[in-house]
Amino acid sequence: MEGAQDWKTIVKENPKAQLDFQVRVHILEARELQPRDRNGMSDPVCYVELLDKKDHTVIHKKTTICTWDHLFFFEFHVLPEEFFAGKIRITVYDANTILRNVEIGSFELDTGYVHGLQGHEIYRRWVALSDSSGKHNNIQGYLRMSCTVLAPGDAAPAHTEEEEDDEESTGTDLQSMVLLPPSIKSESHKMEISVHKGDGLPKMDTFGKCDGYIAVRYGSNPEVCSEVQKTTFTPEWNEKLSIPVRLPSMSDKIIYQLRDYDRDSSDEIVGTVHLKYSEVSDPSKGWNDPRWVNFYGTPEEIDEKGITNSAKLAKKMNAGYLEGSCFRGRVLTSIRSSLFPDAKVGKDKISPVKEPASDKYTLRFDAYEGSEFITDEEVSVEVSVGKSKVETKKTKCKHGSASWYASVDETTLVLPTDPSQIPDVFINFYKHGLTSKKRFGYIRMKASELGANSETRWEMVKPDVFTAKDKVQVGGFFQFRINLAPAAQLGQRKALTKPTMVKYQFRAHIYQGADLPSGDADAASDPYLVINLGPHSVKTKIIKSTLFPLWYETLTFDVELPEPLNTAPNVHVTCWDWDQFDSDDLLGRFSVPVTKLKKEFSEVPKWFDLYENDPTATEGRILASFQLIPASQLGTVPQAPSIRPKFKDCTVEVSAIGLRELLPYQLLPMQKPFIQFDCGDTKVKTKTCTNPSAANPNHLEVLRLDVKIPEDKLYSVPLNIKVYDDRLITKPMVAYRSLSLTPFLPWTSPPTMEELDENAPKMVTEIPGAALAAKETPAEDHVILDLPSDATTEEDVKKGLLEAASDAAPDLLDIRNNLIKSLAERTLPEVAESFLPGSSEEKEEVVEEKRKTLKNELELSLTAPAFGVYQLYRATQSKGRTIRYEAGKFKGKIRVIDKSSTAPVEPSLDLVSLFQPKQYVVRVYVLEGYQLVPKDSDGKNNPYIALKLNGKTIEKDVQTKKQETSRPQFFKCYEISCKFPQESLITVQCWDWDQLGADDLIGQTKIDLENRIYNEEWKALEYKSIEYRSLWTSSSSSPQGQLKLWVDIMTPEQAAKSPKEDISPPLPMGYEMRVIVWNTREVVFKDKNMSDIFVTGYPEGQDPQVTDVHWRSEDGTGAFNWRMKFPITLPTTQNRFKLQIWDKDILNPNDAIAEANLNFKSLYKRAYKQKSSRQEIEKQWVTMTHPAATGTQGQVEVSFELLDLEEARRRPAGMGRSEPNENPHLDPPVRPETSFNPFRLDKMISKVLWQQHKWKIYIGCGICIAVIIAIIVIYLLVVFA
Repeated sequence: MEGAQDWKTIVKENPKAQLDFQVRVHILEARELQPRDRNGMSDPVCYVELLDKKDHTVIHKKTTICTWDHLFFFEFHVLPEEFFAGKIRITVYDANTILRNVEIGSFELDTGYVHGLQGHEIYRRWVALSDSSGKHNNIQGYLRMSCTVLAPGDAAPAHTEEEEDDEESTGTDLQSMVLLPPSIKSESHKMEISVHKGDGLPKMDTFGKCDGYIAVRYGSNPEVCSEVQKTTFTPEWNEKLSIPVRLPSMSDKIIYQLRDYDRDSSDEIVGTVHLKYSEVSDPSKGWNDPRWVNFYGTPEEIDEKGITNSAKLAKKMNAGYLEGSCFRGRVLTSIRSSLFPDAKVGKDKISPVKEPASDKYTLRFDAYEGSEFITDEEVSVEVSVGKSKVETKKTKCKHGSASWYASVDETTLVLPTDPSQIPDVFINFYKHGLTSKKRFGYIRMKASELGANSETRWEMVKPDVFTAKDKVQVGGFFQFRINLAPAAQLGQRKALTKPTMVKYQFRAHIYQGADLPSGDADAASDPYLVINLGPHSVKTKIIKSTLFPLWYETLTFDVELPEPLNTAPNVHVTCWDWDQFDSDDLLGRFSVPVTKLKKEFSEVPKWFDLYENDPTATEGRILASFQLIPASQLGTVPQAPSIRPKFKDCTVEVSAIGLRELLPYQLLPMQKPFIQFDCGDTKVKTKTCTNPSAANPNHLEVLRLDVKIPEDKLYSVPLNIKVYDDRLITKPMVAYRSLSLTPFLPWTSPPTMEELDENAPKMVTEIPGAALAAKETPAEDHVILDLPSDATTEEDVKKGLLEAASDAAPDLLDIRNNLIKSLAERTLPEVAESFLPGSSEEKEEVVEEKRKTLKNELELSLTAPAFGVYQLYRATQSKGRTIRYEAGKFKGKIRVIDKSSTAPVEPSLDLVSLFQPKQYVVRVYVLEGYQLVPKDSDGKNNPYIALKLNGKTIEKDVQTKKQETSRPQFFKCYEISCKFPQESLITVQCWDWDQLGADDLIGQTKIDLENRIYNEEWKALEYKSIEYRSLWTSSSSSPQGQLKLWVDIMTPEQAAKSPKEDISPPLPMGYEMRVIVWNTREVVFKDKNMSDIFVTGYPEGQDPQVTDVHWRSEDGTGAFNWRMKFPITLPTTQNRFKLQIWDKDILNPNDAIAEANLNFKSLYKRAYKQKSSRQEIEKQWVTMTHPAATGTQGQVEVSFELLDLEEARRRPAGMGRSEPNENPHLDPPVRPETSFNPFRLDKMISKVLWQQHKWKIYIGCGICIAVIIAIIVIYLLVVFA
């Protein structure tokens, strides 16, 4: 776990390395979601997207407030640049069954932004949601979430329940329990990106030019694109792309991309620039005015289409994930950002603008020489600035060296006056075959580095990733001078002539190496050095099978170097691993300028760090010194003396306890392992051992090696630990480790932490199977024994040792503070019994109070482990690179005894007596799990605990599995009887139970009990610390969650006297919640001058219950006297209760009027803790709102009762107003006569038509009667006329 390299170090060593990353997104809840359905509500569901992965929560029905508590885990194996350029997009939709989901709002975070925060996380933070479609401009709701972004080597953060603010309200005031929307100050800005014109675009089409357009992406907004300008290398867009920005924002990255449109296939990326909003929005940064933005990517002849490795690399390079190796065009751009309330995504045409000021620049290029080129063909060198190029003539390259000493004709270029807008300068190196010309490397530099005063320099050539072999990290070295400046700043060009060559004698004094990288499958190397100076090179002898080679060689050759020496090449030293049947592997390199070499011999050599590509990413060191003597002064400089240091006769004593967790070798488990220790020419080995098992043998042998060790601690002497497996025919080496003995020397001062870290080799974990070994067990390469800081005599040391390690094995000597003069060891008594914990009958709260809680593994906090535990390694080949991974551990004690010292030597450890088998009782108290990686589609698990002892399952607690949770509350003690030292490794596993199919391993953690029982610091604790232990699996190098636990160890006699602590929480208790909706008031109208009111209510996770309808409320009041009943089980994590007011519609969907979410955590906690039979909240008015409206939308008068099941049976009550209608009795509500169901026609006529329109009816009837009489009269007059 701790041995894994930091991701930055891995990338520096191998820029093309794909690494494992993990993202955790915890979607907690949403409030004030804007409605998207006709009923004034939504069916919210939350989607989380990152790179090519997407997942979602469950759907909540008909609400604007919801709680998901859904934990997402995403794991990626990608390039770091690709991962950190990614955006975590969180979108809340209104879910629809048939039609497409409708977006409510979204939010984006940059992965790089989150990873750069303290703890690499955002914890329980509210964010504002905005509509990325642009249809709605204001905040569309609020989302509470956590996000963690982990790279290799990052520790996962842990949080206690106290940190989880749940807005708990005490007392019985209902209004104070209403959860309000968060207060987030937000401003709407508009970012305007003006895309004016392009220049120097590459040829993208086979028979054409380039169909270029610009695409911009920022935050959660949709991508905005300019128009396509077809078949041109110099497009003119003159468009303004508008993008809304809501501040504050957790997204800073703007993806600014130049693309080529293809009608019949997907568009191609020409180049990508990652801008930062925080910079481009700052007027002082100069983005308000038009400026050239330069694009870089692949050479023009490389096609990114297809499935070849070359095409994949091209896509990544043009997308900005790998360093661009060629200029790909430039675009004139200006960017402004301003406060704008109603900003929307859009684009507009704008007028052309003037280009930035430009000057005439003169380019001068002088080519001197090159060395260590990765070709022996003819070579030419080209310098390009934008589309302008100059090139040298071809010259022969022999043994990687080429010489020009020529000036290329100077060229006049028109470039921006502002140097930051000038394209980068590329020096391209081409090898020429009979009919072809192919680039094999390049150097890329900023134009600002190459002004009028630029001097001659040597630079490393980067290999062209499209033509170089996988193992090649350096394309060579090149000496040149480039001046790029306005002509007025340049003086007259001096003629370049081949410099005067002076004869020198070069001497390389090579002492030794330390901590070299692994090059072979046994995790060692067969190293040798090659020293180059100009065309000359020499080679050391090969030292077989070591990471700490001892050469002690002086290599000499004569060489001619130019005067002055600042034009001479550097001394290049490369370290190689010799392979008998394959090409040798480069382990590292370093360079020394010849100007720093002196003619005198240095008595004190220097350690030089090795690197492959980036000088800041080092692994391994070489101890060396160099001389450069003018031939004319050889007579005055004596020959170098022997470089072998002064030695002391010593004994290296290894108390070999045994091996631990040896991995199978070549698919076969261990048979009969033994250990060989090498130091110089001396070798000793243990006997084969399979007790208690071949994978965990206890050798219990004390071995001694008589060796000569340098007196000066500058010189490192290795102790090689080699593990072999005695099989029927062969004895393969199955694990290896080299240790420097310098920290163990009794005559030196205590080592620094830097010196100690040299013993810990760097490693990567990017191969299948390596992750388990690398991650499941913590590395304990260095253990610490704290002695009194004022200890100056042997007696002080002894006193300190006795106080710190009274009856356990003294610590290893490979830590700070345990190396003081005359440090000696002693035979140790049996393990004392005084460390055993006392018993306690207190519950969980008391347990938490009396024990210290650590947010990581306990062994990481112990400063004085009892024995040294050294990781053993194995290696394998992966994509042309040697990958080292953990293959097991060696546990033991090492000391160096000075034979010439007159101080008394303490007797050796009696390992057999110390490790006499003893019976112990181990109690593992598992409290809870934290952020367990979900194995089920709903983002939860059904977790249970299993335990293994030395690899054998002894407990599988399926019966007590927890249901549907990522934070299970186990609170259970597991008691194990075991025998030390045979059974000392406990594995605690967490599994996900599946009803169908095999259960899934969530993760596991391993606890070495020996490291505790023999540790004084651990024994001194009266109450053992609670620890958060990360869970690991072989399929991932990222933690899979954490378990919170502690461990007690005791003898059987003490276990009998000390009963297990009762940490189990009280049993769940059943309750009945009774809710009475009495009245409503101030309810807004949804129909014309009235509402048909009803109320719904339900606890989180249950179905809603509904009152009857108060029809035709004309004043916003409603009377109900309606009882609801819900079963509640305490304790619970679902503490919310939701109330809603609706308007009933007959033909259309009901209309949501108002909503409130109540937090009953305090009520539930009080009832559960007091074991009370009845908790009551008397009827109160609750004010309710709606996110789509302003102000109060209605009030509900409501009361709550929480009864245990016995009290509920004793006080029966019916639903609504049904029988038994008591406790309390609910009378039918008194409603106006106009409140009735509209389907009652008799009521409709008598109560509505007659009451409201009777005078109109009277008048209408009178008019009808009068008309009838008139008709009759007229009829009679006509008939009888």
